Amino acid sequence: MCVGLGIAAGPGLGTAFILVAVVVLLGSLAIYVPLEMKERRFLKHEAQRGQAHGRDYVDPDLLTQRDRDTLVPLQRAVDSVLASPLHGSGQLLDTTRNSVVLRDLEWQIACDLWKASRAEVDLTAVGEPRGDGEMALSAHERATRAIEEIRSAATNRTDAITGYAARVRQAQERLEDAERAAEYERIANDLLAETSGGTQQDEALQSLLAVQQEALKIAQLHHELGL
Repeated sequence: MCVGLGIAAGPGLGTAFILVAVVVLLGSLAIYVPLEMKERRFLKHEAQRGQAHGRDYVDPDLLTQRDRDTLVPLQRAVDSVLASPLHGSGQLLDTTRNSVVLRDLEWQIACDLWKASRAEVDLTAVGEPRGDGEMALSAHERATRAIEEIRSAATNRTDAITGYAARVRQAQERLEDAERAAEYERIANDLLAETSGGTQQDEALQSLLAVQQEALKIAQLHHELGL
């Protein structure tokens, strides 16, 4: 706006430049305000997302590596059981009950792992006791033990679920192998039926060889006698 006033040759031109400057300024404000509002909304969303973490959802990427190594196999095990043909056909208890129980256990274990990860991060941020004061050492040991206890319980439950998933997979494989065994038998029976003349062929060949041996003996005898 100052530049416009500096080069104005008359009142009309100066007024025009002032109007242009005002329009540009208003346009800048119009752009700035929505951007500022978007930034505030983003920050608010991130804050709400952070508050909801561990309450409405658990993101494996926000867990410690140790807890993530427990959660990922658990999720795979639950998914494999619920996707198995045995579950789909209702051969694993009640289908609805199986789904509800497994998903609920998966969620509870995930929440416990999130709590353990969050507590470990907080404990690391506070740091270890620097002196030999009994109160600080005892409190630090208690916090560490609490984290290990919740992790141990989560790991034991995860091991039970992954073991269950392994047994389901083995049962499915046995059923599939039983179907394959029937196919193996069919293939063998069909092949043997098609080659049932093999024994007669072997007998004819042995007979031919025997006749050949007799002919050779006669030919040798004629040679010896000079016939």
